[in-house]
Amino acid sequence: MRALTAGILGLFCLTILAGCTRSGDRRENEPRLPGDLMIVFGEGGGITGLWQGYSIQPDGAVLRWEGHAAEQDPQRVGTLDDATRAALWAEIQAHGLLEGQAGEQGDLTRFIRLTAEDQTHKVAWVPGRRAGGGRGSWESLYRLLTETATGKSSPHATPGETGD
Repeated sequence: MRALTAGILGLFCLTILAGCTRSGDRRENEPRLPGDLMIVFGEGGGITGLWQGYSIQPDGAVLRWEGHAAEQDPQRVGTLDDATRAALWAEIQAHGLLEGQAGEQGDLTRFIRLTAEDQTHKVAWVPGRRAGGGRGSWESLYRLLTETATGKSSPHATPGETGD
């Protein structure tokens, strides 16, 4: 009888242990942040031909740039932590950027270029014209990216941190 009780107790303990997960394990429904995630977004063109915008690097560094081409003369303006970048990744997916079309260019053009998992996706549009898919317009995603890069919408952003 003791052997049976010990066996049942042992089986019970194994069942409990098998159902437990470590607190550091990622939840299944949590999106995985790509290690090479890079987001470049900005606007430009017009009479001056100048472009301005931001780049969010794979390490979370936020660079502000301005010049006659995207990403010209970058200056580090802050850092985003993994939680903030994961939230942006989820928004990018919800907005359908991965399925988006290249779009149109005009006198003034806005764009978002995303590199993730060795693939690059780019959308461009004329501000004020409806463009986008998924949850909302490219314009609303652009606004979210800008507010996050400048530290105006995310508690996870740390503008001004240089990491040096």
